[in-house]
Amino acid sequence: MKKKARKRTSIPLRIETIKINAVEPHPQNTRLHDEQNIQAIAKSLGAFGQRTPIVIRGKYVIKGSGTLEAAKRLNWTMIQVVRADALQEAQAMAYAIADNKTSDLSEFDFEALAGVLKDLQGQDVDLAITGFQQFEVEPLIQTDFSGEESKETREREEKWRLVFTDEQWERVEEAITLARTWIEDGEHLSAVDVVVNICSLYVLANSHKPAARKRRT
Repeated sequence: MKKKARKRTSIPLRIETIKINAVEPHPQNTRLHDEQNIQAIAKSLGAFGQRTPIVIRGKYVIKGSGTLEAAKRLNWTMIQVVRADALQEAQAMAYAIADNKTSDLSEFDFEALAGVLKDLQGQDVDLAITGFQQFEVEPLIQTDFSGEESKETREREEKWRLVFTDEQWERVEEAITLARTWIEDGEHLSAVDVVVNICSLYVLANSHKPAARKRRT
């Protein structure tokens, strides 16, 4: 008779609080954290505390190396961990990659996100603790997701237009049109970055008085 396959059951998590110097990043860690990311994590830890334990195997961090670095920046001496010593080394590395990759596969509902950020802003919450920067937040909450161009949007573009020559403005309009296409495809923040960067470059490159514009008749 064939043996029935054993069903995997979840193991209750046992959260421990240990000295922060007792653990270190895994030498084969595949996830990179730049300075901006570490600062964002540190702001979150400072505002909310550690709400998710890091996962370790032995002395090495499998999940949460960014949290570990940010906690050290905050001069924490203790940190919460969950041990995964039951995993083989290969399993642990596969889990680390899966944890990072599966989170990358999700995306924001930008319309819902804009609404929540706007509500938080109205309650005087420092939006920096969300991980979003101000240059990302403002264009997002001002976006009209109905697809209709608002009066505010038209006025803002008209102000931008005063900075550029006709030839420059044609290029900026192309960038804005492309950005709107990306917004419809759910890539709002990337699109905003492109427009902001293009406008900033033009402003810096043309800080002198722009050429006189011909009056339209």
